[in-house]
Amino acid sequence: MEKILSFLCSFVLPAALTASALFFLFYLKGYPFRRVPGGARGGNASSFRAVTMALAGTLGVGNITGVADAVMKGGAGVLFWMWISSLAAMVVKYAEIVLLMRKCRAASDPGAPVGPTVYMRPAGAAVLFALFGLLAGFTVGSGLQATAVCRAAGLFFPLPPLLFSASLGLSALFFILRGKHTLFALTSVLVPAMSFLYVGMCLAVIARGAQGIPSALFEIFRGAFGFETAARGCTATAFCALRFGVIRGLLSNEAGCGTAPIAHAHASALPERQGKLGVWEVAVDTLLLCTLTGLTLLLSGASADEPTRAVGRALSGVFGRSSGVLLTLALFVFAFATLLCWSVYLDSFVSFLFRRSRRRKAAVAAARILFCLFACCACFIDEDLLWTLSDLAVCGMTLINLIYLFVNRRTVRGTENARKTR
Repeated sequence: MEKILSFLCSFVLPAALTASALFFLFYLKGYPFRRVPGGARGGNASSFRAVTMALAGTLGVGNITGVADAVMKGGAGVLFWMWISSLAAMVVKYAEIVLLMRKCRAASDPGAPVGPTVYMRPAGAAVLFALFGLLAGFTVGSGLQATAVCRAAGLFFPLPPLLFSASLGLSALFFILRGKHTLFALTSVLVPAMSFLYVGMCLAVIARGAQGIPSALFEIFRGAFGFETAARGCTATAFCALRFGVIRGLLSNEAGCGTAPIAHAHASALPERQGKLGVWEVAVDTLLLCTLTGLTLLLSGASADEPTRAVGRALSGVFGRSSGVLLTLALFVFAFATLLCWSVYLDSFVSFLFRRSRRRKAAVAAARILFCLFACCACFIDEDLLWTLSDLAVCGMTLINLIYLFVNRRTVRGTENARKTR
């Protein structure tokens, strides 16, 4: 399993993502990098809530412990490949948002599940995609969020980890059962507030070690292209940096795997304008927050045998003992928002799998409850297993979705042509 996953994440996935990005960049004649700032001017309240909901699913564990885990396993060079993959991710994110929004609005059945399965034929491919989506929901969207909170709490508080994971899962369940409108409204407040707090924490650490920025940048480029680099007390190759940089970048910004467009599809804006907001989503997630976490680790010189501990030590150089409280708070709020977001994605996958059943609503309700209960007991599950399964799920979803992005390329370009005629 590990060898197959390594091959997929190190070679197949980067090649597929890069090929898709280059194709759509030329196919759309430079879109979405032409006049990207214009995306914000065409937005409205629903656009903003859709973006914050999508960010709720991407910000948090992937940007904090995910980056720390990648740096520990692949060295500083992973940051470079995160940057490169984010540029490709921007093009792909634009294309998949536009495609899903146009397909959903053109669908003859208004009650059909909102998700990439709308444009996947034959049905077998859509079912496989939905099954990968369920796996990602319970790992990326639930299990990994809870284990990150439990690890942080266990390091800084003399309380049982189960107390924190149960609080996370049950509080999420309370709001999830109140409906999507509540979830979109809540994430529109939580995500910006906690993002500003975490950015401020990282900038404080970076400012303290600013004289080491040139050395850190050199280490990033050396690790990306050198044969060996320090990682977790041993050595890592450039291929290792490529693997963890790309897969952790995708796990963070979710570009290409088809989940974030589900949130964007709830906006009432024009598809191409919402797609440009998706470009900003990737920039905030990967170019900003992932980079800040990586630089915080590199400039602080913090090292540990566990990602959460490493981030805590990096922040403690400025915030002292309060760093544990701040990190736990950030992870808890980010994880809580991620659970809210992924419950929306989970609804889409379960609704599709039970689309022909009279018990579809019951299946969706049961999935929501199991999703939150899984977060409650995730502290008893091996975290490395969750990371492996999440990598598999994200890789599978992305490869399937990229194929159908190419198959439906004319629909994506049709949006651009329609924009020119207005």
